[in-house]
Amino acid sequence: MVSGRHVMVELYGCCYKTLSDLELIKQILIDIATRLGSRILSEHFVKLDPGISGVLVIGESHISIHTWPEKSYASIDIYTCNKSSDLDEALLFVKKRFNPIQQCALLVERGLPEGFRVTEMKWGESHIEKSEMAQHVRE
Repeated sequence: MVSGRHVMVELYGCCYKTLSDLELIKQILIDIATRLGSRILSEHFVKLDPGISGVLVIGESHISIHTWPEKSYASIDIYTCNKSSDLDEALLFVKKRFNPIQQCALLVERGLPEGFRVTEMKWGESHIEKSEMAQHVRE
């Protein structure tokens, strides 16, 4: 049984203005948490001129972001122990809000008795395709 699902998202070719807007970035992460049905416990966001780093601590784990507007790049981590959270919907929302030229994501299922499982996630406009990449066996 999976204890947690950790999605690591890479976004390339995003709009400079979006990636440097602290209030917008904060609202996007709050919207992700809402879509996941997560309870926000605390938040911390920092403007790094021009980038942003931020984290939401949620009842089920965390959602974090780091942006590099000068490189048109952002990375997002979504880690949740809520088994009913719809991560596919969250990724489609991320794509819609950031409108990247390219994106990729890895899903790491954690807390398995045998270790963890890594799955590549590719998404189009309305669907997510998954293909298992590796499974770490605990010794």
